[in-house]
Amino acid sequence: MARSLLPSVQIPVCLYQVGSLIVDSGPSNARRFLRKQTWTPAPRAVLLTHFHEDHSGNAAFFHRQFQSALYGHPFTATKLKTGFRLLPYEKIMFGGAEPAPLVHLHHGDSFEYEGRLFEVLETPGHAEGHLCFYVPQEGWLFSGDMYVAERIKIWRRSENLALQIESLEMLSRLSFDALWCGHNPQPKGGPELLKKKLEYFRWFYGLAAEAFRKGLSEKEAIRFMGLRERHLVKLLTFNDVSVAHMVRSVYETERKRAALRPSSGL
Repeated sequence: MARSLLPSVQIPVCLYQVGSLIVDSGPSNARRFLRKQTWTPAPRAVLLTHFHEDHSGNAAFFHRQFQSALYGHPFTATKLKTGFRLLPYEKIMFGGAEPAPLVHLHHGDSFEYEGRLFEVLETPGHAEGHLCFYVPQEGWLFSGDMYVAERIKIWRRSENLALQIESLEMLSRLSFDALWCGHNPQPKGGPELLKKKLEYFRWFYGLAAEAFRKGLSEKEAIRFMGLRERHLVKLLTFNDVSVAHMVRSVYETERKRAALRPSSGL
């Protein structure tokens, strides 16, 4: 349900309906598609994994059209209270997100909805206030953008690799099968896929941390790690998406950790 900046690249964006419950709402530029759907039963509630416009873009539509109650993390609620600014590429690909009122959900919350128990898990790293929704009796994990692919090669400026590793460690210990993510749903083998992504992130972090300890610049680290910057993507996204941001996330975490280590000097 999204356009790409590059004609050769397709970007699937998923929302899910479980009875009268919707998980994520898709991008607002897919509104025409949503209006054509026969919603049976009518959506009574919408869970948002995070505030990004490709996930929250139709929250206001569901609230207005069906009087659906909207639920999300307090940070997501703050972002959607008045709406938020987007870069041009985000508007082109996904459209904006209108203001909408959210009921707060927190890590550790659980609730029963139409006979299914949903557990709320806070999984920061991709976005502040990112939530996953675990349905153990069905073997489902609604994971927002915690999966997408096993190897992530480009990175948004606001992402934090160390936090994503911690979140993936928590999720990979759960017992489930279906990984219902926002862009690449996987009906089988969810924990194994998350573990493969976790392994890659650990490898990336370890090598970038080694480059940091060697005193390499971020550009030197990219060469040291055998990576390649995608300059066209960087240009089209106004430097919001870049390989360098992924390396920088490690460098920033390592600087903070170094500052906290006790000095051995007198």
